[in-house]
Amino acid sequence: MEDIEFIELNDIDIDEIGSDPIRKFLLHKLKEIQLNNEDLETQINRRKEVLNKCLEKVTTELKQNILEVTNVWQKIFHGKWIIGIEVKNADESGVAQNVDVTLQWDAAASFTYRTNCFNRFKPFASRNEKLPNELAAITKTMEKGNTKTSNFFENECLRSTDIKNIATILVSFPIPEFTDRQNYQLTGILTYEYKTKELHLNISTIEISVSDMHLHDLKKYDIVSGDEKAFLSILAASEEIHLIAEYELNNTSLEKRLEFDCLFKKINIRSKRKSSFFVDCLSEVANDTVIILQQHDDNIYDFLIYARDKSVCQFLLHYIYKLIPTLLILPKEHRHILTEHRELKTLLSQCQSTHDSNFQNKLKGFLKSMEAQMFLVEKFCNKKIDQIPLQDLQNTEEISLKADLNDYQKFRLQLSDLEHQTDLQHRVICNLIESLNIGVEMEVANN
Repeated sequence: MEDIEFIELNDIDIDEIGSDPIRKFLLHKLKEIQLNNEDLETQINRRKEVLNKCLEKVTTELKQNILEVTNVWQKIFHGKWIIGIEVKNADESGVAQNVDVTLQWDAAASFTYRTNCFNRFKPFASRNEKLPNELAAITKTMEKGNTKTSNFFENECLRSTDIKNIATILVSFPIPEFTDRQNYQLTGILTYEYKTKELHLNISTIEISVSDMHLHDLKKYDIVSGDEKAFLSILAASEEIHLIAEYELNNTSLEKRLEFDCLFKKINIRSKRKSSFFVDCLSEVANDTVIILQQHDDNIYDFLIYARDKSVCQFLLHYIYKLIPTLLILPKEHRHILTEHRELKTLLSQCQSTHDSNFQNKLKGFLKSMEAQMFLVEKFCNKKIDQIPLQDLQNTEEISLKADLNDYQKFRLQLSDLEHQTDLQHRVICNLIESLNIGVEMEVANN
């Protein structure tokens, strides 16, 4: 059989076809094919250019990416499926900000989930390194205290969307129904900002299966032993109720009372300022609850309860009050009440009249707080006035101060803190004057 030689359309000489109608029809079709070929070739070249640009962009982002996923694990607790995504920051001098995870699954139903990001605080980090404001404020608070409690953060994790070193992102969602299928596949991306650029990192496919549920179920031993994955899973899957507590110190600390009187299991968390307890001695309503106790320098405790839902809180507090009646627990919004009461009590024990030096020092502190507020407002206004052209200042009767939203929010936050301190001092001074006057009146009446 002879080999068939294929002829390219471009090699055909159109003039040789002649004027025959059939040939003219073929000529028309050949021209259509030629035009289609040219159009297809143009489209292919355009797609190649787009693909090359996308490849360059992906390659550039991969080189710029400072975050990498080091491990992915799964847990089940309180009817929630928890996925832990461990992330490492490869750039020790940079911070990945506003880190977030977006996930989707291969099911028709909507996928609702909640994310939490916990940063590992490294005690050996240089104090001169620049931390994000949110982290800096937390670590500064944690570092307060005497030398015995400082620099002991082996098990400390801070909740923040900014990652400097190592972090764990936890995604929690209700356990799906496995009626029609035995497994689901989750895919997603991790997004963050780094040096004014928005970057993303693909997350490998995660499979959740009904046959693996028993492997992921949290064990009591893991919780009490202080396993980090188990502990973070509890924080991610539970409702947080943030309270404050005041405890009159006696021979037994509050931590010991919770452990031995209330029979709560102490969780082995290596922290000098926090104590964590696991509740498993009560009814099914309150069991599997975690309490975190953090003492501050003013001996007021942060009393955090992590429970299945907020209704557990009342049941648990009644139980604690019954065994520790000297304990006072209030919502965190009422912290100023405890602070004011303590300060007033201290001043009353030190002052016999308004002429005492302690009272005068408190009065001077109040005046300084007022001056600080006036100075802050004046500084903010002067800064904005300096930005107005001189011609507008000379020709305009009413001046409009245009402030950037971020600058104004920062100013209001600083002013609010000063106002809070000043109001607290004012109430203490008024109550002190009233108490001292009552004492003087009683003394005069007795005489």
